[in-house]
Amino acid sequence: MIETILEIVFEILIQGGAEIIAELVTHKTRKRRRARGIEPRSMNPVVSGIFWIAGGALMGAGSLIFFPQSFIHSESLRIANLILTPLLLGALMALIGRKRLANGEETVPLDKFSNAALFALGMAGVRFFFAG
Repeated sequence: MIETILEIVFEILIQGGAEIIAELVTHKTRKRRRARGIEPRSMNPVVSGIFWIAGGALMGAGSLIFFPQSFIHSESLRIANLILTPLLLGALMALIGRKRLANGEETVPLDKFSNAALFALGMAGVRFFFAG
């Protein structure tokens, strides 16, 4: 039982760590662009969704270099991970976004539930299909 819990925790940590890295990079990039006088443009929601899924898929592919095997061995738990992890990480990133707003900090699109969940879904999908 403890082994199963650890499998799930490690898989969530890999995906959550990648999402936090992506969020920090997005913040730094936005600050640099603002410093040069380039204001962010709003993007079509469909294009934005595709962008975040693709970004997550790329991050998932990169994670396979370091963690080629899924930590979760049970097929049913891997399916649950594919569904629940994006929801969990989307909620976590939305919470971080709200915290940033409360502190008067700027938010980025990855601080929204939908974008974060799509990013995590892209990553979880790649890991589901390609991490043996």
